[in-house]
Amino acid sequence: QSKKAEQLLAASIPPDHEYWGVLYSRQATSYLKLNKFAKAEELGLKSYKILHQHLGDEHYNTQHTIKLLIQLFELIGDYQQQATYQEKLELSEGIKQSPK
Repeated sequence: QSKKAEQLLAASIPPDHEYWGVLYSRQATSYLKLNKFAKAEELGLKSYKILHQHLGDEHYNTQHTIKLLIQLFELIGDYQQQATYQEKLELSEGIKQSPK
């Protein structure tokens, strides 16, 4: 049933629409909780690419995905990738907090 709904949405929403970024992030969160790290990484990276492009790193949906990737890379021991996303998070938080 979920696949059918996804197919219907895919027919009407472009593949790089921010909706998909949010959906992939939520799915990645679920896979992470199930310890299915490869699938969580695939969906998390896909989500980040879309959300970064459409919303920027300071948006809360993108921040959620960045935090997910930091947690994932820590769990799988990829500390270089973890540091990369930690830096993105810190930079984006600096953008959010800087006076306009």
